[in-house]
This record gives sequence, C-alpha cells and structure tokens, in this order.
Amino acid sequence: MDSVRVQIELFDDEYHLWPDEVSDEITVLRDFDIAALGTLSSIVNTPDYQTAYYAVWPDGTESQAAAQEVRYQLGLGADTEATCVDYQDAHVGLIAEKQEREAQLAAQDE
Repeated sequence: MDSVRVQIELFDDEYHLWPDEVSDEITVLRDFDIAALGTLSSIVNTPDYQTAYYAVWPDGTESQAAAQEVRYQLGLGADTEATCVDYQDAHVGLIAEKQEREAQLAAQDE
C-alpha cells in the first residue's frame, strides 16, 4: 500500500510536469492506483489467507496499455525490466526532494 501511495503522490506532484502527449495516460495510471488501494486495503485487513488470495483487483487492461503508451511517447523501451535497471529506488529520491521542497515552502510561509 505504501508503494502505491508513493506512486500516486509522485503522479500528483505538480513540480514535475508530464508532457501533454502522456497526460491522459498518466491519469489512467493514477486512477488504477487509486482503485488498487481498495484491494490492497482489503488484503491487509483480511482475516485469512484465502480471502486475501481471492481479493478482486481492478481491471488493469487500460492501465497496461497506458503504461506502454507513456513508454512509447517518452522513447523508452517496452521491456520494463530492462529499461528500469538502476532506477528501482528512484522514487525514494523523488519523495525526499518533494518533502524538502514542501518543508522549504512551509518555512517561507512562517
């Protein structure tokens, strides 16, 4: 759940602007993440393994296509594993930068 929430937070970060060519696809990806949070919440709070195993995920067909369209428009290869080498933890740095920006803005407002 934490990882998905971070992903949503990064999609919503107005500091980073997505190119117009992928803005609709980014919305699809974000909306899928929001829907997935419901499933993840039910899994985390389920009373037993069987209930968690049969949790219903939102349909990911549209988000899979959107992810590949984003990759295409940004000139990234379709193979997410091969093109993400050395970027697995990049979100940690992005979140740290976001928190630092927000702290600086809050300090300015005081």
